[in-house]
Amino acid sequence: MNWFLYALLATFFFSGMTLLFKKVLVTGITPATLMLFFAPFFMLFYIFHAFLTKTPTAISKTVLLFIVAAAFLSYIANLLFTKSGSSRINLML
Repeated sequence: MNWFLYALLATFFFSGMTLLFKKVLVTGITPATLMLFFAPFFMLFYIFHAFLTKTPTAISKTVLLFIVAAAFLSYIANLLFTKSGSSRINLML
């Protein structure tokens, strides 16, 4: 598969995730609660993927530091993104 097809599929799945987030947030739960329940399932899918594909998991301490920094940025981005989706304004127009 070439990069364009990967990008197209990623956009499709990201859009679906965004719509599902909005559907869940209109039920009244907080963005933090959504992310609290979302994150473990997200991790389980990656563990399952790594196990099935026999992905090597050895990394250096420097790479681990970058991953921790990226995880922190992802936490902030997802929290702000879900907060914006929980507003009264319909952002999905």
